[in-house]
Amino acid sequence: MMNRKDIPEELKQQLNQFEVEVPEIPQKKSFLQRIANWVHTPAKNPADMFPKTATPLAIACVPVVSLLILSLPVYFIQ
Repeated sequence: MMNRKDIPEELKQQLNQFEVEVPEIPQKKSFLQRIANWVHTPAKNPADMFPKTATPLAIACVPVVSLLILSLPVYFIQ
């Protein structure tokens, strides 16, 4: 990587010919902008958590198995 010392004088002169205007960019977004960005973010596709080779039967069994696992504490409460 070149340092400022390593830049040839001829190149420095050519670069100094150009003038670039850099607009002010606010560093922190306003509260309303952050809420709007949060509301308008696209939803994640729930099917992406399954591998592409998953069969429809395997995908259909996931809610049933999840329900059975989550209902296990009910059987042990008595």
